[in-house]
Amino acid sequence: MRHGKTAYLDNVAIWFDADQNHIHIAVADPEYFHSTVGPDPASKRGHPHLFPTLFKALRDAGVSHPPIPENQNT
Repeated sequence: MRHGKTAYLDNVAIWFDADQNHIHIAVADPEYFHSTVGPDPASKRGHPHLFPTLFKALRDAGVSHPPIPENQNT
């Protein structure tokens, strides 16, 4: 769906992989897209701003999420 310059994606899924400490993002429509986000800024998949944002979305949805950081207001 489009509105002006913004595209709205249907069927977006996010989930936490505890073994990798990454949050996965997948979009099935209109084309398949799958990527991961990690907390380490030095990592290829590291995104220290997006990771806590997705963490909060998982936590607020009541599903598996990364451990709550001790030094972060979430």
